[in-house]
Amino acid sequence: MSVQSLFYGLFFGLGGGFIFLIICSAITYHRYLRSGRIRLGAGGPGDLDDEQRLLEEEQAVRQLDQAQQEAYFRAKGSSSFQGRD
Repeated sequence: MSVQSLFYGLFFGLGGGFIFLIICSAITYHRYLRSGRIRLGAGGPGDLDDEQRLLEEEQAVRQLDQAQQEAYFRAKGSSSFQGRD
């Protein structure tokens, strides 16, 4: 094996690896950094919407009778049940 063939093998092998690294970096940059949004988890958009969750909870509490509402708010640690209808 000559020195020239060894040089060509290393040159093209490392060059191919470098090109692969550039392509992988470009894909990662395009996918995660240029999207313009923050990825919070595996769920879709709106999964962490607290306002919607509170509205659903409020509607569910309205369906309870007075004693269940009092027990719910007592367990929650608030006294909001006085004056709710």
